[in-house]
Amino acid sequence: MVNKRKFTPEGVEDINSAKYEKKELIQTKIKEIFRTFGYTQVLTPTFEYYDLFSEMDSSMNLDDMYKLIDKNGKILVLRPDVTIPIARMVATSYNTINDDIKLSYNTSVYRSADFRAGERREFIQAGIEYIGNNSAEADAEVIATAIKAMQSLNFDSIHIDMGETDYFKGIMQSLDIEDEAKYTIKQLIEKKNLGDLKNLLKTISIEDDYKELLLEIPLLYGEMHEVLDKIKHSILTESMKKAIDNMCSIYKILDDYGYGDFIFIDLGLVNHLEYYSGMIFKGYIGNHGLPVLSGGRYDELLGKFGREISARGFGINIDEILSAMKDTQLLDFTMNKKDYLILYHERNRKLGFKESDGLRSKGFIVEAKKLKDDDKVLGEELAIKYKFDNYKKVLLVSDDNVDRIKD
Repeated sequence: MVNKRKFTPEGVEDINSAKYEKKELIQTKIKEIFRTFGYTQVLTPTFEYYDLFSEMDSSMNLDDMYKLIDKNGKILVLRPDVTIPIARMVATSYNTINDDIKLSYNTSVYRSADFRAGERREFIQAGIEYIGNNSAEADAEVIATAIKAMQSLNFDSIHIDMGETDYFKGIMQSLDIEDEAKYTIKQLIEKKNLGDLKNLLKTISIEDDYKELLLEIPLLYGEMHEVLDKIKHSILTESMKKAIDNMCSIYKILDDYGYGDFIFIDLGLVNHLEYYSGMIFKGYIGNHGLPVLSGGRYDELLGKFGREISARGFGINIDEILSAMKDTQLLDFTMNKKDYLILYHERNRKLGFKESDGLRSKGFIVEAKKLKDDDKVLGEELAIKYKFDNYKKVLLVSDDNVDRIKD
């Protein structure tokens, strides 16, 4: 017998109609939220030049990209990220627009995956990019849009971890240590590995006050007032003070949106500092352990394409949303019945098709099925045969009329 697993590579999947419908509805709801906030949809190519990402301070590992060679010998990659191509698009195609630019996307992303951890080579990502408007109001709107998108999917337990990259950068800029040591410190803080961080700092020649502050960063997590209370006696450079003030401003605006209870501060969010500048955040749902969305501010990115302008955005992993729905028993919310089943005998087929087309023109989902002459229209066997429970209404076309047999 043929092993069917060999026909589908690891990290990808066939999507049956039931699951596809769920994903489609999730994406539709999210796109509608983006639209109501004023974001218009764009699409970037599936294939990009490898150099587009290798020459950037990207948030992803270059080894995670799927590469291929075109007929001219150029290295191409399957789209591993959406923000960088959109930044290129804004710098080139929107270069005459001086107003704020608000764009959204919904597309496939391709990355190397750890299959043992359930990661995928290909996943759907939906997100927004808010270009321009150098203010805390714009930063807060992006997070508010993310929360509203999650609410549209009926999640009642939404958790946003918000950090400020310039707080950690302010400490690093004050330390005269090797870049390798800075990188290791950053990794240990992100993982909240206090034991290894403490051992590493014993081997580095820096002031004790800074060592204490670095050991404190992984613990700077919680509600806004709790974190502010923890850092009030800490060493604060001017850039660190500015970072905290900015974070407080964003939080206050989000509280005015009514989303204050969803926001938790995490100054230990320090990964991908080369990519982000300022506010950074991750979003979680219910008891699902992995983030379903992430984003932040990346003011320096468009400058790589010759256009100095502020920017921020986020991406939602649609496949991770589906996994979160399994964990929170919300998966069935997309199971919608079809609107109409129209039953007809051959002699009434023309009238059956006319009735079906009339309902479809009004936007209803309609299926039409031909009855056999010996079918008992109101019988239990007929209801089982045509799965009446899958339809909101069932109509029978008779010789000169249309009768409802389920309503």
